[in-house]
Amino acid sequence: MSAFDVGKDRLSQILIYKPDGTLANTFTYEMFAEYLAWMPDGSGLFVGAGSPKTRFRDQLKYQPYPSGTLQNITNDLNNYYGLSVTANGKALVAVERQDSSNVFVGDVPAKLPSEIRLNTSPITSGEADGLYLSWTAEGKLLTIDSAFRAVLMSADGQSRMPILEHEVFALTPAGCGADAIVVSLLREENHAVVHKYSPAKRALTKLTDGPDDEGPACTPDGKWVFYLHFEAEPRLMRISAEGGTATDLASNVSTYPRISPDGKRVAYVQAVGQGSNQKLQFVVQNIEGGTLLKVLPATAAVDDLVWAPDGQGLVFIGESGVGSNLFYQSLNGGVPAQLTHFDTEPMAVTAVAFSPDGKKVAVTRARANNSDLVMFSNFR
Repeated sequence: MSAFDVGKDRLSQILIYKPDGTLANTFTYEMFAEYLAWMPDGSGLFVGAGSPKTRFRDQLKYQPYPSGTLQNITNDLNNYYGLSVTANGKALVAVERQDSSNVFVGDVPAKLPSEIRLNTSPITSGEADGLYLSWTAEGKLLTIDSAFRAVLMSADGQSRMPILEHEVFALTPAGCGADAIVVSLLREENHAVVHKYSPAKRALTKLTDGPDDEGPACTPDGKWVFYLHFEAEPRLMRISAEGGTATDLASNVSTYPRISPDGKRVAYVQAVGQGSNQKLQFVVQNIEGGTLLKVLPATAAVDDLVWAPDGQGLVFIGESGVGSNLFYQSLNGGVPAQLTHFDTEPMAVTAVAFSPDGKKVAVTRARANNSDLVMFSNFR
């Protein structure tokens, strides 16, 4: 099995166990080992892993067993997953995935739930732009590209400026008050840590200690920052935008926190129950005291959510046919209403964000079928 183990000079480990459950061997890597496949004779295993050096694209490696130097099988711009080895051990099969996504912008209907229509042309033209979306107070878009670099751009895509371009890994940048952003950066000892950054002053302030803090969201007044702390389980945390001691608000949170337009509430999806009885629920809490204000049942799969501009409902990304679409969940309950009807490529929705004035919506659409099965041989 593989296990993420973030620390100095390491990002993950492969743990090898004997049939009786005792630990037999451990391999430690400066990469995220996500996919494993053994050689039939047990002489080694194949690893699909991403690292800062590959901008976290999953590449294929070979680890001799019980010891030996990790060997590269691929070193390209693709992503690989779903490893399998033929019975004779002479060929390796994997899925080669070429990421393709772009950001589209549209006008928000006068009242939701109503159908959202996007402009037919995207405002980006990169290989995989818009992996995350957020608006700044002045109406610009914050996003990240396929190499996990933070980018600030105008709502029409004509102006584009990299932010924190010297950072190895910038995750989920979001506006914070009038002149700052909050962002999770991979820093010392491979910890993902929330920082506050002022582009005008080029001032970077660390707010959390990790080891894995992601998805920061800031109140409109720039006073509070909410984020997910991943360790034993994902926990919702709140900390002052000036730093200090964080407050633990909730456990088993499965989406990044989102702040309401009035800055008084935070919303997220939470998993409750165990095993086959586990269910998801929308949760709304008070910003200041953390008091529960609303709990509603969620559909089986919610990839992300944001607040509707009027603050009376939540807009979430949900599965729909072979892809995904946007849905509206009223805080008064009821069946979610579908807002988009994407029936042509690109089918998947990976991010959504409403502008501060509630008039524009940005949506990242990605291709859901851009992959090929590939076979490797003569790899040793």
